[in-house]
Amino acid sequence: MNSLLYLLLFIITVPLLHAGDDPFPVGMTAAFPSDTIPEGFLECDGRYLDRTTYSELFSVIGVMYGSSSGTNFRLPDYRGQFLRGWSHGASTDPDRNARTNRGDGTTGDQVGTKQTDQYKSHRHSVDPPSTNTSTNGNHTHNIGLGNSGDNSNNTVAYSNDHHLKPNKGRTDAAGNHSHTVNIPAFNSAYAGGNETRPKNINVVWCIRYQSATGGIGTIADSKLYFGENNDTTSPLIYGEFVNDLVQVNGQLRVTGGILANEVTVKLQSDWPDFVFAPDYQLPDLKEVKSHIDKHHHLPGLPPATEIAENGLQLSEIISKQMQKIEELTLYVIELEKKSVDKDKQIQNLKREHAQDTENILKRLTSLEKNTK
Repeated sequence: MNSLLYLLLFIITVPLLHAGDDPFPVGMTAAFPSDTIPEGFLECDGRYLDRTTYSELFSVIGVMYGSSSGTNFRLPDYRGQFLRGWSHGASTDPDRNARTNRGDGTTGDQVGTKQTDQYKSHRHSVDPPSTNTSTNGNHTHNIGLGNSGDNSNNTVAYSNDHHLKPNKGRTDAAGNHSHTVNIPAFNSAYAGGNETRPKNINVVWCIRYQSATGGIGTIADSKLYFGENNDTTSPLIYGEFVNDLVQVNGQLRVTGGILANEVTVKLQSDWPDFVFAPDYQLPDLKEVKSHIDKHHHLPGLPPATEIAENGLQLSEIISKQMQKIEELTLYVIELEKKSVDKDKQIQNLKREHAQDTENILKRLTSLEKNTK
């Protein structure tokens, strides 16, 4: 498998997607740590939205959370709320059937229904100590046994007929004692804050209201597509798992090096075989030298400053280099032709020289014979 295809698959489509799936589907809620709402999301703040403008979201949640007219619908309001997983018939929410209206009249064990805060029913064991009053405080009690106004004695007198003669009396002061006190039920003083809550951090709950438009990966028929709105006709990136093929229909910018066993460049211009056409005008070498002396680079090729600023267009530079190679080949062929012509001229001169030398020797020999 092409490793680049796997890399693109990992970066673009993790987790793996089925054909047509969006990794962030409309209606998905997510918590964000910033008050800047991401593109494609709305804060879950209970506002009313137009059904036409937000048609994708309306098709998902409808009027679950209420509406004020036949043309709008309401977002869920998660501000300051803790979200709870839907019980969906399980016993994890014992009060699930008592959940209140979510906005469209639906109650009970359904998505979006609400619960108020409460404590779970419980009790505290209180074991107050036995409490007695203090034994301090010797005292006496007056006893009204005599006639009113009779202050003659503080004793009980007897008559001759053994009947009590009521006199005013008083108990003895001796007799320290205590009383058992029953403390009635009572409420403790208030303690704590304004609500019952766990430790928490504020986040912004948002809901996806439209499909992604920046590019979504799709896998279908063992092929990878990455483009605008799941475009499979002319996607930015196209891959074939069977053929180990990755095609990028645009610019691929890499901030590091690229290591490859083989690179094929498809030219966007003609290959410079036109150099070998009979009517091609090969640049004069004197003009080439003049250009080099003045600009310090070959004619038709970009200077170093331009390459440093803009980089190299690989197909263009390869084509221009090949043009120079072909021109150089023609120069060499021309030089070879001139060299052969020179050799022929030299050979002709040698033959002429040899013939002239031979003729001169013959004349000298003839002259020498005549002088004898």
